[in-house]
This record gives sequence, structure tokens and C-alpha cells, in this order.
Amino acid sequence: MRNLKGSTVLVLGSAGQVGFEICKKILALGPTKLVVCDINAEHCEAVVKELKKMQKNSGSKIETEWGNIFVRESLKQKRGKELLSDRKAEEQILKDIFFELNEEILKNSTLFRIIQKHKPDIVIDAINTATSLAYQDPYTQVCSKEDSEKWVRVALSMSIPQLVRHTQILFHALMIANTKQYLKIGTSGTGGLGFTLPYTHGEREIPSKLLMGKTAVAGAQTMLLWVLGRTPGAPIVKEIKVAALIGWRKIGSGKIETKTGPIELYDCPVEMALPANKALQKANYISTGKQLESVWIDTGENDLFTPDMFAAISAQDGMELITPEEIAEKTIQEIYGEQTGKEVLAALDKAVLGPTVKGMAKRKIALDRLGKLEGAQVASIATLGPLTSKILWEAAILKKIIQTQKNNKIDSRTLEVQSMNLIQNDKELRAKIISIGIPILIPDGRLLRGPEIHVPDGKQKYITLNDIEKWATLGWVDIRASNWRRWLVRLEDYQKTIKSKGKNDFEIGAFCGWIFAHELGGLRLKR
Repeated sequence: MRNLKGSTVLVLGSAGQVGFEICKKILALGPTKLVVCDINAEHCEAVVKELKKMQKNSGSKIETEWGNIFVRESLKQKRGKELLSDRKAEEQILKDIFFELNEEILKNSTLFRIIQKHKPDIVIDAINTATSLAYQDPYTQVCSKEDSEKWVRVALSMSIPQLVRHTQILFHALMIANTKQYLKIGTSGTGGLGFTLPYTHGEREIPSKLLMGKTAVAGAQTMLLWVLGRTPGAPIVKEIKVAALIGWRKIGSGKIETKTGPIELYDCPVEMALPANKALQKANYISTGKQLESVWIDTGENDLFTPDMFAAISAQDGMELITPEEIAEKTIQEIYGEQTGKEVLAALDKAVLGPTVKGMAKRKIALDRLGKLEGAQVASIATLGPLTSKILWEAAILKKIIQTQKNNKIDSRTLEVQSMNLIQNDKELRAKIISIGIPILIPDGRLLRGPEIHVPDGKQKYITLNDIEKWATLGWVDIRASNWRRWLVRLEDYQKTIKSKGKNDFEIGAFCGWIFAHELGGLRLKR
């Protein structure tokens, strides 16, 4: 019998149709703790109330978390227009999205704090992320009248930067919490229909730019999760993508309410009608004092549908229908490692074209030809980003010095002295390094540099010793003894890995490739 005894499970989007069904099935499996999380505190409490009614002496502890997980905790109670009407909040969110991810941004994130607080073994994400981010509508913001706040609103409505930052935070949170599994309930954005689907959320354009934006964000999230699943040390990452209209939450009658509230009823008697040209300029109507009422079905994120609307959209050969219970069942099966055939990241793994034997054979041919052309010169290494360029240049300097030592044992102090002599006397080598934005940190703490420096980004007003150590690690060629000690340990480990017998020589590309894979996180886990 399946159970989750001893496990903590966090369900994001617990108050949604799918999230609630997943919570029910998870609770039945008896986890030690179930954390119910939704954007609205009242909705969370309502979910817990329902869950406790069906709890059968399982002993599972149920806790709640609430708030907007896409912003920092101090802003978690705000969303949409509330955020855009608060200038300080806008400025903070811009920094949190677009600035380099740092400890301050990470530790203040609502999502990060929730995951670190509960350290869940399993995270199930039933939030419709694509809708949340894409429907901030950058199109309307760009086309709005020019004002001093316009481009701030445009930046804040850009979904891809927000999605990337969200995934960065998620990655760090899951890694630090030692989470074992992350499963996303994703969307196709169109309910499984094609580019010309006629449905919109009120937009005139078909296909709707907003709806296509939702699909684009959903696809981008799938690829980011696919990359996350190939990251050394990361949890098992899965996604179930839904391509049909999802059931319903409730059926009833009464007022029809949308996300903006009830629909007021107005009238325009025939005698109040105006010629078309005038009517377009002047609204001639009277309020009835009533609100729209009807029989309705609550379809979750799509608001309330009237019977005919629901029948038309869910019709056979249209979006059709899938139940929340079915999605929840597939979720549980995937958590237990069953092959449902409905997990899209595994499907991508099987479908993508990876490395081939022919490709790797041709690589050897290319390397042989490059080696003959290169000769004895120290190669020019550029355009690979500051960290990779730093590693490659330091390896090149190390190799050049080792080649002069024959079989003599070499230590970090010797490397410091000889690398300083090399940098001091080899103008061509020095120029190649600093001209690509990679400064050289010499033993006395001074810096050799060209017109540009990639690390740090921009001028710094206050600089500490910790800053210097961090920047030297991220993008400076560091010829101090402390750094060469690290290199000698690397070289020893590398030679053990390739079973080298007393070699004092190495191939720069192969050695650095090993560093990138085994030390810096660039290890390929799947082919």
C-alpha cells in the first residue's frame, strides 16, 4: 500500500480545482505534514477546513502558507493593480526581477522562505504560472498613453524575466531544502486547440496575443524545468501538461461575478438611441440598479460560465473536458515513479537530438587540426563569459609553467612567482587576457585591466576584501598562491580520474571540461 509516511509535501495553488484534488489524494496517503499554500489566506483556511472533514485519523499535520509567491514576502499580500499603484513596491520588484540574483533577493522571496521554513520532500506546483505572468498584459502597457510611469509598467509586465527569476529562486530553494521531487501541473495555454481558437478573455484580436503569450510562457517554463531536471544535485523534476478544459469547481445560480466583480446591468431604451457617429462619442444609458444573474458553472481561472458557454467550449471536437481528479491521479502515479506516459519532460528527453558518436568523432578531427595550427602559442580564449574565460586562461598559464618544470615537483608559491614573471614579461599574453574584459589580480593585490571589466558589473563605491575574493573567483585571472593551491588540488583529482600516471602535462580543453562538468555544475546527466 502506497503511503507518504515521514514525508512533508508542499502543494502550491492548493485552493484551485486541481490543487485541492491533489491535496485530498496526498492527505489520504498519510504524509507527516501537508502544507497548503495559496495566494489567498481565506481560501487556504477553507481548503484546510474541507480537508479536515475527510481526514481519517491519519495523524497528518496540516499547515497553511499564503501570499503571492512571485514577489518578496513584504509584498506577498499584493497583486496586480495593487502592486502597480505603489511606487516603492514597483521599484523593489524591478530590482528583484532584473538585478543579479543575490542573497538579499533570495532570502526575502516569499517562495524561498516558504520552502526553507518547511523543507518539503515533495513540492507539487498547481499554480497556473503561465496565466499569472502572461496576463499582466505588456501589450496594453506599451500601447497606453505616454506618461512618466509607462515604461516601468511595461518592464513589470514582461513575463519571461519574471519566469526566469522565479525558476532561479525555485532552484536555489529546492537545493538548499534538499527537496527530493518537484512536480509541475502545467498548461498548454489553449486547452489543446490550435492557433486560430476563437476564444479570448475579451480581446478583439484572434488569435489573442494574450492567449498566445500564455502558451509561450507555458512552453518557456517547460524548457526551464527540463534544464532544471538536468542539473547535478537537483531533485527529480516532472511536469504534467494539461491540454483540455479542466472540469468545474461548483454549479449554482445567482449573480455572475468575474475577477473584477459583479456585472452591473444597464439599459438603453430605443428612444435614447443616438446616431452611430454620436453614440461612439457619447455613452447614452441608464442604470437598472441590478446585476447580471443566471445559472452558472464555476470553471476556475476562466470565471463563471453560463450553461450555453460551457456547452459550447467543452463540446466534442472543441476543448472537451478533463477532470481535476484524473490530473491528481496522474500526479500521484508520477510521484511514485510510475510511467504514466503523460510526463512531458521525460518525453522531451526521449525526443531531443543529443550528442552522437559521429559528432564526437568529428570533434577529435577538429581538435587535431586546431592543435596543428596553434603550435606552441598560448591560445587566445575569449567570448565564453568571465568565469569560463578565467578558468581557461588560468589553465593555460598553469600548463605553460608546468611544461618548463619537466618532472620537478611544483608548489603554489613557485606557481605564484613564475606566473607573475610570465604576466610581467609576456606582453602578448597579458594583452589577450585584459582585452576581453578579464582583469589580472597579481600577488601584491593590484589589478591589471583593460578598458572594460565584466566582473563586477559597473563601478563600485565601496569595496571590501570579501568583494575582491568573490570577484576574483567569478571572473579575474588570479595568480596568487592561494588560487594556485586550488589548481594543484584540481589537477591531482583530474589525473586520478583519468588514471594519469605521473603526468606533468595535460590538455587544457579536457582539463577545463572536467572542471566545468564536475566542479562548476556543467555535468551532462542525460544523453
